[in-house]
Amino acid sequence: MTKRIRRLLLLVCCLSWCLCALPAYAAKHALLIGIADYKATSGFSDLDGTINDIELVRTLLKERFDFKDADIRVLKNAEATHEGIQRAFAELEKKVAKDDIVYIHYSGHGSLTPNLNGMKKPRFEGGIAYDSTWVPFGSRPKPESLPAGADARKLDYYDVLNEEVGEWLLPIYQKTDNIAFVSDSCHSGNMTRGGGEAPKVRAIDIDMRKHPLGPRIFKHADVTGVVVGAAREDQQAGEYEAPDGKSYGLFTWNWVQALNKADRGETWEDAFKRTLALIGSERDTRQHPQIQGKVKRAIFAGDFPPSVRSVSVGGVSANGKTLKMKLGTFAGITAGSVYKKKDGEGSFVIKSVKAFDSEGEVTSGSFKNGDLAVEESHAYPYTPLKIFIAEDPQMVSPAERKQDKALVATLKREVATLPGYQLAGSQKDADFMLMVIRPMRKDGKLVYETRKTNRPAPTLPMADRNAKAEIWALTPDEQPTVENMQLQPPDEKRAVELVVENLKKVSRIREIKHLGAGGRAGEPVVELFVTRYTPDPSCQGEQCLDVPDEKATGRFRPVATVPAHQFQGNQIKRGEILTFAVKNNTQNDLYCYLLDISPAKGKIEAVYPRVGDDNAVVLVKAGSRRNFGEVAGILIEDPGEDIVKLIASQMPLDVSLFEQTVFATRGATKGEGNPLEDFLARAMGGASRGGIYTNNKRAQWGTVQFSYEGI
Repeated sequence: MTKRIRRLLLLVCCLSWCLCALPAYAAKHALLIGIADYKATSGFSDLDGTINDIELVRTLLKERFDFKDADIRVLKNAEATHEGIQRAFAELEKKVAKDDIVYIHYSGHGSLTPNLNGMKKPRFEGGIAYDSTWVPFGSRPKPESLPAGADARKLDYYDVLNEEVGEWLLPIYQKTDNIAFVSDSCHSGNMTRGGGEAPKVRAIDIDMRKHPLGPRIFKHADVTGVVVGAAREDQQAGEYEAPDGKSYGLFTWNWVQALNKADRGETWEDAFKRTLALIGSERDTRQHPQIQGKVKRAIFAGDFPPSVRSVSVGGVSANGKTLKMKLGTFAGITAGSVYKKKDGEGSFVIKSVKAFDSEGEVTSGSFKNGDLAVEESHAYPYTPLKIFIAEDPQMVSPAERKQDKALVATLKREVATLPGYQLAGSQKDADFMLMVIRPMRKDGKLVYETRKTNRPAPTLPMADRNAKAEIWALTPDEQPTVENMQLQPPDEKRAVELVVENLKKVSRIREIKHLGAGGRAGEPVVELFVTRYTPDPSCQGEQCLDVPDEKATGRFRPVATVPAHQFQGNQIKRGEILTFAVKNNTQNDLYCYLLDISPAKGKIEAVYPRVGDDNAVVLVKAGSRRNFGEVAGILIEDPGEDIVKLIASQMPLDVSLFEQTVFATRGATKGEGNPLEDFLARAMGGASRGGIYTNNKRAQWGTVQFSYEGI
């Protein structure tokens, strides 16, 4: 009996120790700051998407990452003054305990102010060093908006210095480094010709006043969490009209989409690279987000539910004809997609989709709340590109303006008939624009208006009424897209021909980029691995690459081999080489075709197979991995962004289907498949559609894609 009691006591003690040793889940905290209303108090342009950003992020944190309402503090507009933001950081610090999880998100204007403590070096013209800032509500007030006798040096009338925020974070970092700090703003604005018609960017003029806190030397944290910025310091963070018809930050919309697709164990770097890919597939942009800190840390310490493989229906109507799902755009749900009951008879088609929820119409069988469904066919939202066409508003001479307006009218007629395009009603609603411009040149170089120290740089050169009309392809915020789309035609007829030819190239590239996008969750059909080589004449051994090509000769040393998704957004030096390996995860042999897409050149080129090669060259046996280094690779020759796309198919394909020389582009409307996907479906003898992921064990094709930047 005594032995039994001792054993029982020992067991109880061991259980007690185990229970005490189990780690408690960390508490979660979020601070979300959104400012849209600037014009009334400061005279700056209001922003359309910042409050939508904050609501989007709040919903994401609650629906996907199990944050509670009490965990989330939101500051909007008048709540987000300089002192209001400072208080919110102080209150956040009081709530945070050791190893808690913290998420901070700012959406609003950013700017610059002269550095006064000598801690920054000049980076801009004029030899002045600047501090980056947030522009809080009420900063830089108009004189008429100040109360009588107000102290003009009050902190609420000045921007929030970047170093201030760092000091506010310091006591939080001392408790936890599970911190994600995200800022969807920028510090570099440009002066556009379109004025209020141009899409809004989240930056305003430099504040040349002496900041009250400018001379201070701020404390810095030795330990950082993850810091994410929407753009480089010299770039713009733009707003974006999303599929739901609302404006958001281009970065925030895609950041939320990337986080929503995250699985346990994925890192902040994984989410960031997924965001880069999404932004690149959304539109051609000069906005390049940045990330630093502990990027290998698991997203929210891995403390969130696994991603959904099947969907649960709810909100079934009384008559059983309609239902709802708590999944939407960010879960890859698209209007027109068809779902079937996981266990039993029944199907429904998606009729409307929002960011985090959707509605369907039952087409067969019956459903009750809580039933599980799986996607049977996916409808791809391959929407036409919206183009705004206009003459340069700076051209004031009536004679030249009349000629330019006539050319604009001709261009509009031709573009309106092009498949894959539609005319935009305004500059800010466009995906990109064509502008008829007469640029001033001196000694062959474009002439720009002299930039004042505290004013944004002009986006376009000065107008010259004596110059010939040119057609420039621009982003909606008037940044050049690609150099070969600055057309200098000899006459109007040739001008229109060049525009049509190049728009077909743009459409073709977009078609290839979207091929297989938005696939369903499940096991990957194929995995692509990338090996980076750098020139090294002294390299010895089998691992070295010996290149006899006329463009690059000599020996190359391998730097690293990583999965394609980890290579997303990497910068590669000119003269380096990329080679590839493919892993086939299916039970069928696959033919693997690799494309190099250069949006800046309008070129799509097959890396392998080359013209004349037999399709057997690119065959990867079922369940095996093949290194294609001996077949071909990519030599980095020019600066700029390129996209690599792998297409894997059970049946051999004609590689000329994808090369840019083929202009058989057809348009598609929302809810229809990408035309190339339709071709692949027919070529496979069925209606199956592929993607980087699929639940269908009989899937017959799939794709993998990543981008890199040559420097």
